Amino acid sequence: EQKKKSSESASERLPLPAKILALPGHTFRSSKPAIFGVEIMGGCLKRGIRLMSVSGGIIGEIREIQKEGKGVNEAKRGEQLAISVEGAVCGKSFSEGDTLYSYITRKEADELLACCSSEMSEDEKAVLQEILAITDRRLI
Repeated sequence: EQKKKSSESASERLPLPAKILALPGHTFRSSKPAIFGVEIMGGCLKRGIRLMSVSGGIIGEIREIQKEGKGVNEAKRGEQLAISVEGAVCGKSFSEGDTLYSYITRKEADELLACCSSEMSEDEKAVLQEILAITDRRLI
């Protein structure tokens, strides 16, 4: 019971692995905040997480997620929706057609795997491995 409770609180506070595609032709505002359409390619996208590029550079933080004009807290693989990202500039920090990832530090990843591994899907684990490959390469 205690372990389940701690894993629930960890999954709420830790960023979850997510891989998204910035949809070409779906940029609604290029900055302050950038608002653009995305497709979830893997994992789970949540509000409040930071996004990074495939090179490991931080793009910005997700402020809002909207699907069909309604705010949602999270989105799963296959969904297409709009996100607003504070700090991002379309055409500068990322471009339409780019693949973006949730930014997860090695420490956060270790904690996520330690407490929530059994609840994570194979898809989320695969995306987490891609994220760690990027962040580990960035540290070298």
